[in-house]
Amino acid sequence: SMVLDVDHDLLNVKYLSSTGSIKDSFSINKIGPEVNFQNAATSCEITYHPGTGTIYFSMYLNTDSNISASLYDMNGKLISEFKSLPLKLTKGYNIPAVQLEKDHLMSGVYIVKISIGDHQFSKKLVLP
Repeated sequence: SMVLDVDHDLLNVKYLSSTGSIKDSFSINKIGPEVNFQNAATSCEITYHPGTGTIYFSMYLNTDSNISASLYDMNGKLISEFKSLPLKLTKGYNIPAVQLEKDHLMSGVYIVKISIGDHQFSKKLVLP
């Protein structure tokens, strides 16, 4: 089963075994003000699945839009450009995903910078 705990801008997710012990867990923390993209996206959220090392980008686009995303450490050093993302997504609900090379990343806090059309914003990503 899965347990979700929301505390203001922090979402904690725990995957539990049938005995109730924690099999896996991760957290997502929203940083910055609410994002309101006129003519681009009404929303964009990221979700990290630690078992597979996959980051999912859930977004609703008002128009067809070019997108890109990159991963940075907390010092601002570029770790990865997600070149496997589709360059252009169509209007509507989209969930593109990228695979992280977990062997090259340490546990910690990272920043995902996302560009949708001419708009850019950042999300905090915590790797357990």
